[in-house]
Amino acid sequence: MTDSSNVPCTTHPQTLTRLRCTECETPICPRCMVMYEVGFKCLVCARKRPNSLEQVQTRHWLAAGFSSLGFGWLYGWLHPVLMSVGLLWFLGLPILAVLVTYALGQQAGRLSHRVSGHKRHRGLAGLAFSSALLGAFLAAPIQSELGMLWSVISSAASDPAVSGTSSTLYVLGQGLRLLGLIAFLRGFRQAFRA
Repeated sequence: MTDSSNVPCTTHPQTLTRLRCTECETPICPRCMVMYEVGFKCLVCARKRPNSLEQVQTRHWLAAGFSSLGFGWLYGWLHPVLMSVGLLWFLGLPILAVLVTYALGQQAGRLSHRVSGHKRHRGLAGLAFSSALLGAFLAAPIQSELGMLWSVISSAASDPAVSGTSSTLYVLGQGLRLLGLIAFLRGFRQAFRA
């Protein structure tokens, strides 16, 4: 029974609408409708049965966790090469290198999202992001970079004679490398939010 005239929304009576829930045909407005594969549902019907894209099983958790860990670890090994070698860095355009790592993060996130069944779940996205971060920090090149950065900063703070132009440039370069890592992780997270 679909009526084409405007009727008040069940949840927001001050709003007139022509939309109806596809399951119970209750009048709903754009503020309270929930989109499903088959159309729009009211909040009550949406709570009854979760969306199939939000139903996550153990295999989805495992796929997202391990694939993200692997992509993060792979990026951790390629990170020094991507950030210090190549035409973008030698041309003095480190921001382009950061943009390239952002694009790589998006591609890795899309692949991990595909492996996990394209599920839209906050917990799954959080697990994937945390696994990618952990994988990147488990890679030996990033661990050595962070260790060297910490030693330069701590030696410059303890001995004022060491804190010269060379240590400042080194810290700045390592900061740009960390910015590349952040860009990769940001792109990875963005792929899971889409």
